[in-house]
Amino acid sequence: MLVNLVTPIDFTSKSNKPAQRKSTVSASSDSVDPVTRTTISLEFASLGHRDHCPLGIYILPSPDTITVWDGVFFVHQGYFADAVFKFRLTFPSTYPENPPPSQILFGRIPPACVAQLRHL
Repeated sequence: MLVNLVTPIDFTSKSNKPAQRKSTVSASSDSVDPVTRTTISLEFASLGHRDHCPLGIYILPSPDTITVWDGVFFVHQGYFADAVFKFRLTFPSTYPENPPPSQILFGRIPPACVAQLRHL
């Protein structure tokens, strides 16, 4: 599990207290079962092996919670070759019994593919 152990310091204030980090994730995601948290962490660690992550997919957990992963998929071949898709996986509290839903946040499809899609 990747954890940010460094607390940001505000050098502009005269106080020596570290700045408070603002969370962008809801508090409910912090109440993840330890077994689920460990399973998700092991899933991420396994992506470091050469054959475990498909070619063209880059993914990282959110710095705020291990249950939200953001990724980018660069398509190298096939119908959507040269397309780029940004996506998010949000692991449910019932993981691994239920898979994480994926959400496509952004996609860039090459003009040649768009022209072919219009003819379908």
